[in-house]
Amino acid sequence: MTSRFTWCLALGAALVAPAALGQPFTADKRLLLSEGVLRGSPRVMGIAGAFVSVAEGAEGITRNPAAAASRDPHFDSELAFDFGAALHFLPPWAVTEQDWDNDGRLDQPASANGPSRSFLGNQVVYLAGSFQWKAVGLGLGVDTQNFITKRTREADGYDTFFNLNLLHAFASLGLTVWRDQVLAGLGIESTDAFLIYGEQAPGARLPNRNLDSLGYHGFGFQFGALWRPEDQDYRIGFSYRPASVGLPTSQRDDIQGYVPFAAVVAPARVSVGASWALGSTGRHYNITGRSGWGEVPAKKPGDEVEYSPALTRWLITTQLDVYFPVQNATYSAAFLEQGSGLDALTAGDQVSFEPRLGIEKELVQDRLRMRLGGYLEPPLVPTAPPVRPHITFGGEIYLFKLGPSRICFGISFDWARLYGNLSFAFMVWK
Repeated sequence: MTSRFTWCLALGAALVAPAALGQPFTADKRLLLSEGVLRGSPRVMGIAGAFVSVAEGAEGITRNPAAAASRDPHFDSELAFDFGAALHFLPPWAVTEQDWDNDGRLDQPASANGPSRSFLGNQVVYLAGSFQWKAVGLGLGVDTQNFITKRTREADGYDTFFNLNLLHAFASLGLTVWRDQVLAGLGIESTDAFLIYGEQAPGARLPNRNLDSLGYHGFGFQFGALWRPEDQDYRIGFSYRPASVGLPTSQRDDIQGYVPFAAVVAPARVSVGASWALGSTGRHYNITGRSGWGEVPAKKPGDEVEYSPALTRWLITTQLDVYFPVQNATYSAAFLEQGSGLDALTAGDQVSFEPRLGIEKELVQDRLRMRLGGYLEPPLVPTAPPVRPHITFGGEIYLFKLGPSRICFGISFDWARLYGNLSFAFMVWK
């Protein structure tokens, strides 16, 4: 009886283990567009992405499309605008110490015969802008992320490059009602990816031969709302984005020796959050114009009273993101490392939760802000840790005025186990 029981256990383990660990990459696999790590402005990163209930300006429209209609208290006119441009990067010299996609292994693992391919880092470019006219706001933006790998064919004397580019374009239409206390927004977002192949001959500066590519395109919607009672110090935000799928522009069984994805898929996401401004001095969190500006403490007795839109109170913001499962999806490394023995591990097939917490403080009024936050990144695949804690921090400093807008420079860092991300940007001071 004991030997039969042991034999059954062994047979069961043999049948279950391959499914748990994954299978070789096949043509039916879909690429999961994971949101595990942060992308966006230094402000979003500095407060750990807990932005659904802050929902201010162009940088907020990917977290809550209602942010497109959020009025900036610095503007007195009925027309207002906002913009931001950010860059994130994982430099090539750090790839042997990083696990950007959180699969439990280094992005460029070492081996006895050297790595199967060289990972040339990861770059993210983020651009966003918004315009408000009275109670209506329009937001537009794009971010693009590159995963670039290189293989050297010594026998042929040239290098081959593969760039997996993830492109996310978005637009939001927002409306504010009931004396600017309730905001609602509708967003449309693209689900795009591009597989780009090229070969670089000796002495050439860029890939210049056998260029090939395959694109994937789709789109989805996002709905959001924000409640911010007038002259109060709290907000509540909500957003929902259904799942979306990007399909290939042409049916290809092969792209330069690689089996392409069948599709790309972004999981459905629900975000709920609340934020508070704590303190007894300065302006309230929710104001709609100059009448709500806070009194600036007098430097000397008898000085003329001055007012400022600066939020000098402690801003505390929380958020919970819930990601819903997708079927038959894997992650980028499974595609890029075909032929190296790496399994196409199942990715995103379970409900996952990502809690966030951030703190912001304007240390020098109208001049300097600092931020601190943290979030728990859920695992991408079964080989990853159950959660990966992140610590975020950063700040921004006022530079100069450009028309009615005040321009600032922001920088933020995101640190976790085998992960480091730097974001810096020029944007509008709010």
